[in-house]
Amino acid sequence: MSTELDTNPVDGGTDLIAVLKDVVKQSGLSLNKIATESGLNQSQLHRFVTGERTLSLVSAAKLFAYFKLEIVVPTPLTPESATSQTPPQLASPAKKPKK
Repeated sequence: MSTELDTNPVDGGTDLIAVLKDVVKQSGLSLNKIATESGLNQSQLHRFVTGERTLSLVSAAKLFAYFKLEIVVPTPLTPESATSQTPPQLASPAKKPKK
């Protein structure tokens, strides 16, 4: 599934609830199918998508797993960490044995 998501920044991050709602809506799958295959209750999923309720962390994790989504938190690069990192080593070319 290749879908562009509208991710709403919140405090420098991304609103994960908005991302999940977008993924569910944009998937084109029925809520019944998503609920059955992800292990969620269909009415719970419906109330989440319509904004009547939010999801528990466990339920949100099930949706992330079902849609194969990952949460990636970038590590900020600070001046100290940039200078203390060892530069990558290049592999030296293999020497041919002398004949």
